[in-house]
Amino acid sequence: MPMQVTLGGRDRLIDSHGTRRRLQQTAPHASVRFLPETGHLLKNQAQPVLDFLLTTE
Repeated sequence: MPMQVTLGGRDRLIDSHGTRRRLQQTAPHASVRFLPETGHLLKNQAQPVLDFLLTTE
């Protein structure tokens, strides 16, 4: 199953660094987008999500 996960590196609600590490270990097929300067609110992500959906079979 194709999976894309977007994480903000400065998220104060979840451990995004740990989440990224766990995803890389347990779901190596996943596309993990890590935005180091972004918090919990992930603005302007419609185009990256659409690109992922259009290129995924």
